[in-house]
Amino acid sequence: MPAEKSLMAKQISGLKILFGKDYQKWAWKSEQLSYTTPVYIAETIAELIKRIYGKNTSKITVWDMFAGLGVDSVCLGKLGVDVYGTELSSDIYELLQKNIATFGLSKTITAYNADCLTKVSEQNHIN
Repeated sequence: MPAEKSLMAKQISGLKILFGKDYQKWAWKSEQLSYTTPVYIAETIAELIKRIYGKNTSKITVWDMFAGLGVDSVCLGKLGVDVYGTELSSDIYELLQKNIATFGLSKTITAYNADCLTKVSEQNHIN
């Protein structure tokens, strides 16, 4: 196998490990990958929440303070959990929005392009 194909196969294998079976659906930037929760971990967390709360997951609200590409948010959103997420980087926020839309979770996940502490503080003043 030529070195170029071998490198590409390794990259695809890595993406499959990181993003799971739907790896081709995710929008991402290479500099973000080292900060991204692997899907299998996010799915495990979501499964634990499902075991604890059963059918009541729609009554749960989670704030994903450092949403990044949205792996944790998407896995929780698929359960019906209401998710609020903040991402400071405008470039990564655009990818977050794409990922939310790709998985059809725009009604479940609300994302903000903001500093998480500022946004949480604003929300606390509203309530």
